Amino acid sequence: MPLSGQHAFVTGGGRGIGRAIAAALARAGAAVTVIGRSEAPLRAAVAAGAAAGCAVADVTDAAALKRQVSAAEAARGPIAILVNNAGWVASGPFSKADASVFRSMWDVHVMGAVHATQAVLPGMIAAGFGRIVNVASIAGLKGYAYVSAYCAAKHALVGLTRALAAETAASGVTVNAVCPGYTDTDLVRESATRVAAKTGRTEADVLAEYRRDAPIGRLIQPEEVACKEVIEGEVRRRLRENFDVTLPRFDLMSQLYRAPKAMPLGELSQRMMVSNGNVTGLVDRLVEQGLINRRPSPKDRRAQLVSLTAEGRRFFRAMARANADWIADMLVDLSSEEIDTLMRLLAKTKASARKAIGNGGPR
Repeated sequence: MPLSGQHAFVTGGGRGIGRAIAAALARAGAAVTVIGRSEAPLRAAVAAGAAAGCAVADVTDAAALKRQVSAAEAARGPIAILVNNAGWVASGPFSKADASVFRSMWDVHVMGAVHATQAVLPGMIAAGFGRIVNVASIAGLKGYAYVSAYCAAKHALVGLTRALAAETAASGVTVNAVCPGYTDTDLVRESATRVAAKTGRTEADVLAEYRRDAPIGRLIQPEEVACKEVIEGEVRRRLRENFDVTLPRFDLMSQLYRAPKAMPLGELSQRMMVSNGNVTGLVDRLVEQGLINRRPSPKDRRAQLVSLTAEGRRFFRAMARANADWIADMLVDLSSEEIDTLMRLLAKTKASARKAIGNGGPR
């Protein structure tokens, strides 16, 4: 199995998205440790085979979390995969939210991820390999009424992810965030209940609004978020092992391969929905490898144009063929009609995400 021998540590792993991710990682062969504040759902996850072990810990308590990381590594080996999923939603009008509400959202969503990452990152860097996934939210890309503190914290988590990804880029450790929309979990339904109580609306009306906001017209299932993580993780692994290339570099080369002419760096950043700084770092490395040309624009010497070299086009074609085979292998149990539907929904989701963050530009 693709993750056999790897130890995955999932915070908030007893229910919802965390439980689904833990189960998917376990099915892929990982030894999974789940932590959370409530013991019963954690033990239920172990009993169901979604995890190999569990521990009770609050991610806002750095010392307690570090102790559980040490205990988990003693039992199941060094942690190679960290999923920062723990969180909850404080909802209500901004005018009624005092400083403690904002502080609580910051502590769990941002500092919780900081504490867990600081506990495992030194070992990952020493091993030359690690995968850190921060479960953010579409609320980390756009604003929503009645959850201002939650939105602020999730925006900060996305920023933390981008900064740490740049810092660890040469270490063999990747740091990424997923930003799911409203997901059919206890957390979302409890939030809908609180919003309804504080605004005089019915819970059904609030949930209907959540569904209207989703490109697919319904709440996302936790297993769908977990599926994305497993497939993307496997593609990352195969790209690294077969071509010594990261997924972001593959994505960048894909954009240039499809472009009819050299592309401005700013446009490339928009297409990839990442910051100019992150794109510049990727381009620098690909230029060093002889896979990309970079030159000043004849119309504006301050702007840079980038394009694939002949070797870059040849190399990308080889990767693209392999990637197509990998995806086909992973989707072998889906019918052609199901795959067509999946591709349409993914395209619609991408368009919605670009619209949410402003014409595809990063925030």
